[in-house]
Amino acid sequence: MCFILSACSSGDHNTAPVLIQPTPTATLTVSPSMIEPGQSATLRWSSTSATNVTISGIGTVQPSGQQSVEPTTTTTYMLTATDSSGSARATATETPLTTIVSDNFDRADQQGLGVTPQGQTWMITGSGYQTVAIESHQYVDGVSGVNNTSYAGLQMAQQPIRIGGKFSLSPGQGNASHGEFALISSNDTGIQLKNMVHLNSSMFEVGLTWWQGSNQYNQPASCTGTAGYSSPLLLDGTTYSIEMTIVGNTVTVDKPDGTQYICTDPHFSQLAGTLGIWELDYNSTSDAVPRWDEADAYVVAP
Repeated sequence: MCFILSACSSGDHNTAPVLIQPTPTATLTVSPSMIEPGQSATLRWSSTSATNVTISGIGTVQPSGQQSVEPTTTTTYMLTATDSSGSARATATETPLTTIVSDNFDRADQQGLGVTPQGQTWMITGSGYQTVAIESHQYVDGVSGVNNTSYAGLQMAQQPIRIGGKFSLSPGQGNASHGEFALISSNDTGIQLKNMVHLNSSMFEVGLTWWQGSNQYNQPASCTGTAGYSSPLLLDGTTYSIEMTIVGNTVTVDKPDGTQYICTDPHFSQLAGTLGIWELDYNSTSDAVPRWDEADAYVVAP
């Protein structure tokens, strides 16, 4: 595409066309920006006024398009759109993650949770710790009392950048509306529940708080209240995913409904640590029954 301007002489009014070539433009994005082992990300790009478009590591591409990528190390892709009038560039970075823990509880039914496939031993505490078990390849807390909570923790050699897993809910004996589960990243040396980033979840919403000693249930500086789902989760054993990614002072929650909840607070980087905790909160007289189907934790790939 080009534009024509006319240059005029004051004497004879002759005109001479002048061609002006627009400068190329370029955009490049990658989503998701972090991928777990076996996952891929999608590069999407667009450009204008370019006769040649390339992406580093890929080669020459169409002016606009998309492509799946699965790098094994952190990779910055650069799109360059060129024309005789100049060039434009855009970049996007993809970060792969390495598994610390991936436990789908694929073991025989047993009391307690035993040892993960990666060799870590589960620590169990909380009011319902005696009834924590693996049943049908799920981490369950089959308590008979009320207001019981169990915490299953792993002390890891590296601080996870992402902690999460898969869970399901089924009806309880009462109104079946209050079963909860939670993810915790803590710099404590054991399950002390003193210093941590705490993500609480139910069939309706998620809520994020930070705890520091006796100063508990503090909401992040950039977020207040809770973040609801697009619709309540089903109580029929449907498997959902949830992940909490902590990068510096930013926590990104990948909610079960596919949306994200992003909060920032200066305490996050201070309180997150190498202890990961997967929590169940079950009131047998009125709650939905929460179960963890899988627990996972990741660090950035070297």
